[in-house]
Amino acid sequence: YYSFLLPSLAPCKIIHIVRNGFDAAFSMAKKGWYSDERLNASEHLALTKVVRDEAMQNEYLVPYFVQAEEAQEFTDSSVFARSLLAWCILMEKNDQGVQTLKLGPQYYLEIQYETLLKAPDMVMDEICKFLNTTTTELTQKIVKTLRSEKLTGSDSYPIQEINPQLLRRTQNLFA
Repeated sequence: YYSFLLPSLAPCKIIHIVRNGFDAAFSMAKKGWYSDERLNASEHLALTKVVRDEAMQNEYLVPYFVQAEEAQEFTDSSVFARSLLAWCILMEKNDQGVQTLKLGPQYYLEIQYETLLKAPDMVMDEICKFLNTTTTELTQKIVKTLRSEKLTGSDSYPIQEINPQLLRRTQNLFA
């Protein structure tokens, strides 16, 4: 999507707020985003595809961005693990887009959501510097609101539902 956005909105600046993969997956799982029921729902079929494994004579219904080589892992996983795998795939695609288009720090700023909640003043200053602007009354109100937000916390994650490779993959993306 960056290859569309940049020429269409040139010169644009991109601020990408990234949530911890475990928090994001936990939230998605609670909402059932990648459950069989949601994937099979008629309103979501446009966002899915069927991957055929000829060798195993199986078909897998997966989100459009899941590649064939990960379709079985996705399908065989819990909703939490599916959500985490989806987060990893989308983060990797984002990173590839940023690298392919050679988006430097003058056009692309990545902010960790958790840092935004823990130190909103510092992050807002960083965003304002990136945008070459200053804070306003509205941004101060937003910062005040952010101070009251709560993080999920690592005690809530069902880590036992994910395999070691997915755990490492997630940790590497959020290092």
